[in-house]
Amino acid sequence: MSLTTNTALDGVTATGAGQPIGVGNEAKSFGVVVDYATAAPTVATIKLQGRIEGSGWVDLGETSDVSGVTVGFSVDGKPFSEIRGNLTSYTAGSCTGVTVKVSSGV
Repeated sequence: MSLTTNTALDGVTATGAGQPIGVGNEAKSFGVVVDYATAAPTVATIKLQGRIEGSGWVDLGETSDVSGVTVGFSVDGKPFSEIRGNLTSYTAGSCTGVTVKVSSGV
């Protein structure tokens, strides 16, 4: 399996969606790693969303895990040509930013 890694959110400090990332027509498995800067936030919900050729965004998976400074999840069997990260809820506490990296493969 060939993997490609992209940054879906980079040090964000407020809710909102990241920019679309083209992953080709073959990507259907995604590994997501969330890094909380300095400390885990009090509350955070991070979604991986996908779409096909400019269609509407759909939720592929999510985490609300704030148990450590690095958390993650995976999504399998959902082929999409574009993905993005979306921080949909966030209470920072001592956290100074949220970074989301996504590896995609076939």
